[in-house]
Amino acid sequence: GVAEKLLDSVSVGQFVGAVAVNPLTNRVYATSDQGLTVLNGALGVVTTVSTGTNQLGASYEQGLTVDSINNRIYLTANIGSAAPLYVLRQVDGATNTLVSGGDVTLPGLGAAAVFNPADGLVYVAIPDSDMVVAVDPGAKTIARRIPTGLGPCLLALNPVTNKIYVINGVSEDVSVIAAASGSVINTVSLYYTAPGGIAVDAVHNRVYVGLNGYPY
Repeated sequence: GVAEKLLDSVSVGQFVGAVAVNPLTNRVYATSDQGLTVLNGALGVVTTVSTGTNQLGASYEQGLTVDSINNRIYLTANIGSAAPLYVLRQVDGATNTLVSGGDVTLPGLGAAAVFNPADGLVYVAIPDSDMVVAVDPGAKTIARRIPTGLGPCLLALNPVTNKIYVINGVSEDVSVIAAASGSVINTVSLYYTAPGGIAVDAVHNRVYVGLNGYPY
């Protein structure tokens, strides 16, 4: 097989919080202290979109997800000045500009986000409220508030089964959400400290969780 190696790298600022890809437009998106950096498939910087004061430096990563169907990018941000104001922002992938009037206020810091093409909703993990909210980006409202385990911080979607997997960093387990009903249908204990990552293999219906620490 071909040896795995680093092909290229590019600086997009400090404190990179999240990375997402739109395979239809061959664009890569990265959030940092500079805002949302847009790169082409060869990792050349196309532009950087000012998204307001981001939330990097908090104990959780920044939410970022792509709607390839409508060429929209969604990211969580703190745009407050005197007090925090957490929102889900929309960026038009065709013009690389913020969608005017597209912000949706969140009930707390959004630690992760995932777009679900089955229902057109953006699911955002709110760790301080122990829930995931489903945002309707068209109506600019929160359509659902789904209680999870403690401290939800990472999300992954299986588009084939229409299920969303939520890592709960405090209770150290995974909540399984059936998007069709908007409810948790199962909870899987991890018995490890500091779950660090999650990914879905939709072809084989497997979910992989990265763990930092040791079992109880």
